[in-house]
Amino acid sequence: MKDVAEYRKSLAIRVSGFDDCGFSPQLMSVIAKQAYEKPTPIQCQALPIVLSGRDVIGMAKTGSGKTAAFVLPMIVHIMDERELAKEEGPIGVVCAPTRELAHQIYLETKKFAKSHGIRVSAVCGGMSKLDQFKELKAGCEIVIATPGRLIDMLKADRMFDLGFEPQIRSIVGQIRPDKQTLLFSATMPRKIEKLAREILSDPVRVTVGEVGTANEDITQVVQVIPSDAEKLPWLLEKLPGMIDEGDVLVFASKMATVDEIEAQLAQKGFKVAALHGDKDQASRMETLQKFKSGVYHVLVATDVRPAKEHNHISSWQLNGDIFRWTMKDVAEYRKSLAIRVSGFDDCGFSPQLMSVIAKQAYEKPTPIQCQALPIVLSGRDVIGMAKTGSGKTAAFVLPMIVHIMDERELAKEEGPIGVVCAPTRELAHQIYLETKKFAKSHGIRVSAVYGGMSKLDQFKELKAGCEIVIATPGRLIDMLKADRMFDLGFEPQIRSIVGQIRPDKQTLLFSATMPRKIEKLAREILSDPVRVTVGEVGTANEDITQV
Repeated sequence: MKDVAEYRKSLAIRVSGFDDCGFSPQLMSVIAKQAYEKPTPIQCQALPIVLSGRDVIGMAKTGSGKTAAFVLPMIVHIMDERELAKEEGPIGVVCAPTRELAHQIYLETKKFAKSHGIRVSAVCGGMSKLDQFKELKAGCEIVIATPGRLIDMLKADRMFDLGFEPQIRSIVGQIRPDKQTLLFSATMPRKIEKLAREILSDPVRVTVGEVGTANEDITQVVQVIPSDAEKLPWLLEKLPGMIDEGDVLVFASKMATVDEIEAQLAQKGFKVAALHGDKDQASRMETLQKFKSGVYHVLVATDVRPAKEHNHISSWQLNGDIFRWTMKDVAEYRKSLAIRVSGFDDCGFSPQLMSVIAKQAYEKPTPIQCQALPIVLSGRDVIGMAKTGSGKTAAFVLPMIVHIMDERELAKEEGPIGVVCAPTRELAHQIYLETKKFAKSHGIRVSAVYGGMSKLDQFKELKAGCEIVIATPGRLIDMLKADRMFDLGFEPQIRSIVGQIRPDKQTLLFSATMPRKIEKLAREILSDPVRVTVGEVGTANEDITQV
């Protein structure tokens, strides 16, 4: 690669202070406020080259000022572009391998960008994908991201209402063609109906109750409140009476609204907690447990519904549509099978499985189980529609265990045989716990693959082999990709992102280390880069005492 000394000589540029760089007065003011007396060695070497538009590889120890070495020129380049219209951008993209480093770069970048009204968006884990997607769609000049989450955002732009249709297609496309596919739900939006028709093979439709009708076990009372401002006073007035009768769930469509309601109720002395996607999995599960055990009397949530009976549910913001549709009728198919299930002993389950069923205090199959079990056991694809809490999970998990026991025993690192996808991590976790109860009786291994837990641990568990995977589609796709990644690195993600950026881009790679695989990647995606190195690559940081 071209050496920095040779290139700087050809440029005839020497940087000994920030005033040598031609930064705007606004930017110089921010630099002064940050107490930067003079450029660090990596900044002295890199700034003139980056400002010239060349691709650069910058190597220097942690804490040496690498971030400013590429952020300051980025701001200069952005100010030379025309002003972006609404929903345009980004102009600059910064990728970091971890969310912690991405957040650190994000905070540093915002300090400088603010001086010119440049919008900076953070796209990394630990924050709501929906909020990040909306922020990106609104437009920004700079994106600071982890590659995986950025790819999610790029894909999300082509997704159905941020739904999971493309993810399901991706997963189904990687499963053998002679699979059995089951879709169980309490609702059936049109887009999911269309998907079902395409990925299920001549499915039998099992419906308990009328699809789209209200659950007859729930008394629904509509209270028309003239304005948003009057909602909270109404709730505060009614809440004590509701709590006297039982626990209370309050639903809102936005996370910010959830937090606002929780704060207002807590201020009034209510035992209240909030539940939404911005909270990590551990705290969400802890909150649910405390709500179930009575520590909290009120739970304010987005679309997370705990598995418990409640006396009062208040919806703060109503949304959603109800659709009805038809496919092959279950009565016709059951007639052809000549099978009738009135008890679990009609299903031919093993003694071990029957023992677990008895321990769960299941006296007899629920209506959805009576209809679905014989059909699923026959190997047909099934669409099952029944209300929440009707026993849909057991209707597909029990036959899955039977089918798995009919397969040869898996060798180490083989599997899975069965994959269950759920749209939310909460539902996935609920199905995971239910499945483990039954699977344990036959020594069947169940792996959980969804957000809120370590990807690395999940990847290792999958690689070790299992019979059943319970997953959210996005995380499962991450795992499928990870199997082809460099030591769980992010090389394929970077290639994917770079491939979607215009060819006349300027690409900068700044790091404290340079593994061979990353160096190989750099040679391929950077255009004749200048290499800037401060200190000896691979040596210990002299500012750290190692004992």
